[in-house]
Amino acid sequence: MRVSGQYDAKLDAKGRVIVPAAYRRAIPQDAELRLLAAPVFDDREAIFFCEESYLQNWAKHIHKKLKKARTKNGKHIDSGKIVSLFVGSSRDTQIDGQGRLLLPQDLRQACSIGNEVRFIGNVDIIEIWKPATHDTWVGNVTADLDDEIKALIRFGGFLQSGFES
Repeated sequence: MRVSGQYDAKLDAKGRVIVPAAYRRAIPQDAELRLLAAPVFDDREAIFFCEESYLQNWAKHIHKKLKKARTKNGKHIDSGKIVSLFVGSSRDTQIDGQGRLLLPQDLRQACSIGNEVRFIGNVDIIEIWKPATHDTWVGNVTADLDDEIKALIRFGGFLQSGFES
């Protein structure tokens, strides 16, 4: 799945939301889909929607990346616990025949989502936010960037700087 873009939508009385058509087209027909809420150490107060294969690849990557990592107190980090926070809390899900996705009440509560959501396509995952929370998060991220960083990440800048992919 490769997704991008931003779409706002409303939930129905049962907590279902219509997944944007552009995203539905990007999801393989036979994909196993997962939902999970961001744990406390992730500053994105969003529900993540992804393929099972993405989640499993992420888990393998985190195990390798944290192999030699230490806490602030110098203790070894148990990567299994970190992975468990994500993978263990994920849920099987599917998009129904009308293009709707059920967002469980506990995941909505964890992210303060009411009856409106914002879908954010983030390449291999779809983030589902409360719109006002997303607006605040965007403002916080961009406020932390100085002019030098902004110049480095300016869209299209790599083409002008001779960067080759």
